[in-house]
Amino acid sequence: MSPGTQTSSGVRCRCGGEATIPGRSEVRVDPGLVRALGHAERALGVRLRELRRRAGLSQEAAAERAYLSPKQLRRLELGQANATMASLVACARAYRVTLADLFAPDGDSDSRA
Repeated sequence: MSPGTQTSSGVRCRCGGEATIPGRSEVRVDPGLVRALGHAERALGVRLRELRRRAGLSQEAAAERAYLSPKQLRRLELGQANATMASLVACARAYRVTLADLFAPDGDSDSRA
């Protein structure tokens, strides 16, 4: 999208992570924060996939256990979706690990399994 382009949502996007909503003040987003969040989402996705495989579950079986759609779980594992607290708790329960285990580096798990 080119700078200053009007979108269907009424948001104008400009380079530098700025967005303008008609009738509202300008919102600035730190590009470094956006990059850091992207890295965190991908790292969480890798960890979710690792724990699912360790639990011996296919994506379909894990999604069913966690009451998520297979598409949502796939997107979480790929780091393409924002995880909600509810989806994280559901995954932890499905994999029989603690919520903290989802964020622990490999080998630092306090798994209940």
